[in-house]
Amino acid sequence: MTGRAWPRNLSPVLRRTTTIASLAPVLLAALACGGGPAPVAPAVSHALEFIADDWPRGLAEAKGRRVPIFVEAWAPW
Repeated sequence: MTGRAWPRNLSPVLRRTTTIASLAPVLLAALACGGGPAPVAPAVSHALEFIADDWPRGLAEAKGRRVPIFVEAWAPW
């Protein structure tokens, strides 16, 4: 760091806290400069299709595509 000597009666926790506090402006400046805008996630080319209230169709499609079935269930109580 700066090469200064810490007082002997200063606890290790306080030393660490003081060191972190002295680095805070540098860390905040680094975060503020960031290096440009955040990367944009690529657009999803397909989305999940939910089949509501049609068990035979859902089962047939799952078997045909060889994928598992996700069943959503809920109750108003």
